[in-house]
Amino acid sequence: MKEETLARIDAATEGLPKRWREVLHQTLLEGEFETEAHRLLESARTVHEEPPPDMETAESILAGDAFIPMAVQVLAEAGVSLKEIDAILLSAVEKLKK
Repeated sequence: MKEETLARIDAATEGLPKRWREVLHQTLLEGEFETEAHRLLESARTVHEEPPPDMETAESILAGDAFIPMAVQVLAEAGVSLKEIDAILLSAVEKLKK
């Protein structure tokens, strides 16, 4: 599944500076996740909470923010309703507040 996510990142960043792709690849979480969307949202949360030490603050914020629309796209492609997507995003925001 991570390979799918990396391919999605590459497609979403086509034509952008190489560093953007590198940052997103670097901050994408390893491990098993229930869905590709969960990997993207957890990556966003993690990079916002704990920016990598070798990364500028702005880079980590942009990386985290870039994962969110990709996660929404994955959910929409899977047929998840807008109401459910909203609930998932609100849950992710609540985790950030803790």
